[in-house]
Amino acid sequence: MDYIRYNAVKHGYVTRPIDWPYSTFQRCVEDGFYSSDWGGSGVDGIEVEYD
Repeated sequence: MDYIRYNAVKHGYVTRPIDWPYSTFQRCVEDGFYSSDWGGSGVDGIEVEYD
């Protein structure tokens, strides 16, 4: 799930997963699976691609 939730950040569409409106990440935050600031400073094992 981490890879999927972080994908929009990885590809440069947003800077934090919470900012991507097409994701169910907000629901995962509401359900307590993630904190709202998760991924804001990167995720171990996932590299960000820059164009």
